[in-house]
Amino acid sequence: IQAVNNLVWRYGAVSPLRYPGCVGDGTADESTYLTQAIATGRNVYLPRGYTFGTTGNITGFVNGQKIFGGGCVKKLGTVQQPIFLLPDESDRVQFDGIEFDGNAALFSPANPISGINGYITKSLKVTNCYFHDLPDAGIKLIDGARLDAKGNIFMNCQENGIELHNYPEDPRTAAPYVGTRPVVEGNHTVIGNHRSEEHTSELQS
Repeated sequence: IQAVNNLVWRYGAVSPLRYPGCVGDGTADESTYLTQAIATGRNVYLPRGYTFGTTGNITGFVNGQKIFGGGCVKKLGTVQQPIFLLPDESDRVQFDGIEFDGNAALFSPANPISGINGYITKSLKVTNCYFHDLPDAGIKLIDGARLDAKGNIFMNCQENGIELHNYPEDPRTAAPYVGTRPVVEGNHTVIGNHRSEEHTSELQS
């Protein structure tokens, strides 16, 4: 773990494993360590071979921040909320090579547990990630712009691999958004993604 920490700090990143108590074995709720790493504003490295348990709603991303490395984030507990929740108006957040385990056996189909969820986001980039066993969609964006999703795998996501919705108002409040909507919504790039198991991949709007 120390070698991982030394490497990532040298290249301007941080790993949750740098925090005492974080072990990355997938059995404990390590939401606090994930949140602490994201709160540094640095890119966050989740090394391959480690699984970070979370009850979900991990947020606090800054614009341009990247989560990468091949590690897994696994949904724990019974609270119905997404694994990662992007802040409203976030811009250029990136996920690369991350595994999202929705632990669907704990939940009912269509429970609102997606891998990545966001409202009025811009330029989210998701590449080479593996989404599986999610009761909801892998990626779920509402009133966003310029999603770039390439080379991802979606397996047993019980809604869809990717869902893109547009509403006249904020669906959480049935009122206008407090933040600023993208000037031009849509303009998404979805290339080379693969969907398997019994559900059909589709985009919804």
